[in-house]
Amino acid sequence: MRNTCRLVFLIIGFAIFYFTVVFILSSIQFKGLTLLQILTADKIGPGGWGHSLLRFRELQNIKNVDILFVGSSKAYRGYDPRVFQTKNYAAFNMGSTSQTPMNTYFLLKQYLPKIKPKVIVFDLDITDMAMDGYEGILDLLANIPISWELLEMSVATGNPHAVTNFLGKLIRDQKWPLASFDQQNMKNDKYISGGYVETTIDSEWVADDNIAKIKILNNQLDYCSKILELAKTFNIPIVEVIQPMNDILLRSIPNYKTIADHLKNSAMKRSVIFIDFNNTMHLDPFVDYMDEFHLNQKGVLKYNTVLLDRLMANKVLLPRAVGPIGTH
Repeated sequence: MRNTCRLVFLIIGFAIFYFTVVFILSSIQFKGLTLLQILTADKIGPGGWGHSLLRFRELQNIKNVDILFVGSSKAYRGYDPRVFQTKNYAAFNMGSTSQTPMNTYFLLKQYLPKIKPKVIVFDLDITDMAMDGYEGILDLLANIPISWELLEMSVATGNPHAVTNFLGKLIRDQKWPLASFDQQNMKNDKYISGGYVETTIDSEWVADDNIAKIKILNNQLDYCSKILELAKTFNIPIVEVIQPMNDILLRSIPNYKTIADHLKNSAMKRSVIFIDFNNTMHLDPFVDYMDEFHLNQKGVLKYNTVLLDRLMANKVLLPRAVGPIGTH
């Protein structure tokens, strides 16, 4: 009994010490970052790279959109709402930096009841499936309001720093409200209403066959399945797509075909449309890409035009008469 009481007091004492340290470190700011962020190597502040601050602010006023795009930076740099507006479809891009399927799942859990899209296009970035979601949540912790789903996401990473930084956000948002921050200007990037980031450069990368090999995490594959089930509970059709990748990047994923087949089979079991554009579309690595991972504007226009045609051919999107753009 005495040992049990001693253990309880130790746990309580540690908890008090932990929360006190987090509170103090989250209350002191240096060059735009709290001491907690600096000590945990979280160098992401509001309004930085990726334009998540603008995207999720705009998202607060989005309802009944036709197409909702979700995924990583390949999503917010790869799907231009203006292409879909040419056929009178209102589209919004909810991509974010390093957004893994785990991050996507909790974002959809939070925002689907409000947005109520007619269809979800889930961009499967296989390279990000090698990540635990920690990097993705740091961008979200810096740029979106606090929520229960954000806490669930922090815990789901399995990274203790994620939970600590979530607690730090609770404290710093009280002292430095998110509404007080503005989006910074990002060189070569232009934010387009609807969540898209247009790249104003053509290509500035050099081919390198020494890209590190990618090892997919099984739990990220599990979250892909959870996303399909979540969409089903809301009775929202979902389409899974893999963007066309350059050959060098494809070679960095030694088991690409196995992973793609697994995702395809999982989608087929749920009657979900799965499109791997690496089987049908080949873009020029030095004309259509800004770097080894992301399309530039030339590539986006080519890819989005083909995707739009495929969605209409599969009757995911029904033809509309030319007229005013749908409700945003």
